Amino acid sequence: MRSPSIGEEHDRLPALDGLRGIAVLLVMVYHFSSAWPFADSLLDAAYARASAVGWVGVDLFFVLSGFLITGILYDSRERAGYFTSFYARRVLRIFPLYYAFVLLVLPLAAQLIAANPARVLAIFGASREWYLGYAVNFMVALHGWKSTVLQTAHLWSLAVEEQFYLLWPPLVLLLSRRALLRTSAALVVLALLARVALRLGGAGEVPAYVLPFARMDALLLGAMVALAVREMGSVAPLARRAPRVLAASGMVAGVTLGAAPARVSWASPWVQTIGLTAIAVFFAALLVTAVAAPETSRWGRALRAPSLRTFGKYSYALYIFHPLVVAVLQATGWGADRFAALGVGTQVGVHLMFTAFATLVSLGVAWLSWNLMEKHFLRLKHRFATRPKAAEPELAPVPAAAAPAL
Repeated sequence: MRSPSIGEEHDRLPALDGLRGIAVLLVMVYHFSSAWPFADSLLDAAYARASAVGWVGVDLFFVLSGFLITGILYDSRERAGYFTSFYARRVLRIFPLYYAFVLLVLPLAAQLIAANPARVLAIFGASREWYLGYAVNFMVALHGWKSTVLQTAHLWSLAVEEQFYLLWPPLVLLLSRRALLRTSAALVVLALLARVALRLGGAGEVPAYVLPFARMDALLLGAMVALAVREMGSVAPLARRAPRVLAASGMVAGVTLGAAPARVSWASPWVQTIGLTAIAVFFAALLVTAVAAPETSRWGRALRAPSLRTFGKYSYALYIFHPLVVAVLQATGWGADRFAALGVGTQVGVHLMFTAFATLVSLGVAWLSWNLMEKHFLRLKHRFATRPKAAEPELAPVPAAAAPAL
């Protein structure tokens, strides 16, 4: 039986839905805990620090996007309609939910939950072009997080991915595989240098965190995995090296995160420079282990667990809606204040209760989004299906005897 190509639909690689589930859960826990009034106990301090690094889930999303998009592009570059097929399928996946959220949900939410709806709508109207143009990251870089409305600062990462989709396809079409690998490696270094320059130049932590040329290393490391698999003809050679890469990059990332301020570790200079690159390398290696993991291994079974894959399936809507869900819960009396008041001595237990509750509500909203809108647009993607090349990389899981123990 032919093994699935990276360029085919992601449900042919179930483990990737598991990684998406991990990524979105990390981000959700981060947002659910970022402003929580934890107590001064050691348990609360440890829990607050651990939950506050959930923002790294965005970097996992970037690595996954670079991997999948590059595979799709590379496998279809000899096909007529290369650009039309790619962009049509991206539009069907991304635009309907995003623009429904921006044009319909946000104005309605402002009317329902904002203390001063007219003011919120005025701010949103003044910044509408940034939202409609997928440029929230540039707005945040110029004007700060507070320039966004109704808990929409997280849309910066969707803007970075969309900007990547505009610039990367021409390079994949024009360059050879090895030239793409060399170009990607050079741009990874350039991203690190860009962040160093932004911090040393006094631009501050926000531009270094949200601008596309400063964050392209995660996307490009995912792209390099896709290209390396094609260069080697199999994921097995990468899988044999992955545990050492995981250990080394994890150590660097852990040191930078551990030395950073507890609740705003993303803003630390060391995290924003070498730390972000180490995190991206770690997730690229983790991606290799996920693709290579035999279904019967512990890692393979974990990634294919129905619960985790459910979060992966609905990850796009979960990512978009969950901060607004928290705002709605707070406005209706079912938010952080209500749960925090239940805590006695420690806040960990009540925060876990709130996290579970907010996650279930967010999942319900995402389920509605999928069934009422997303899946109907996705059914149109077959009209622009890519045709894989005759020779495809081997992406079947590595046999258990050859796979790294994870």
